[in-house]
Amino acid sequence: MFQKNNEDQENLDILARRSTDKSGEIETWISPATKITGEIEGKENVRLDGSIDGKARTGGLFLIGQSGKFKGEISADSIIVEGEFEGDVKSTKKIELRSTAKFRGNINAAIVAMAEGSFFEGEVKMTNNGQGKQFSFEEKRKIRTEKGTD
Repeated sequence: MFQKNNEDQENLDILARRSTDKSGEIETWISPATKITGEIEGKENVRLDGSIDGKARTGGLFLIGQSGKFKGEISADSIIVEGEFEGDVKSTKKIELRSTAKFRGNINAAIVAMAEGSFFEGEVKMTNNGQGKQFSFEEKRKIRTEKGTD
């Protein structure tokens, strides 16, 4: 269904680069021992390794790490899911489901990337008005976990 050809390879490589390569440093880190119920809002990049039940809005990247669990709504420029998510997300740029992601909910984003092995149940609405190119990718970088490298 989705095929790469040499003509589009350079453009696809640019789109397929990980959001973390472009987002900069993580300014806010929510540790594995932390549980938040409620709303968080900010402008900087956030990494969640704990759990949140509620809403989050950020003007940067929102990354749910492998041990992270989020239930509710996220609105961010870019979103990466490595852990568990249940609810609705809205991204002005891109959402990326990595191979360890377990996602149940709805996605509204300009670019959607799902790695082989990720779990997705829900609906996707792409907001780029058909301007983006569709492509498939296989996650080639290894993800470091507490148990080693996958």
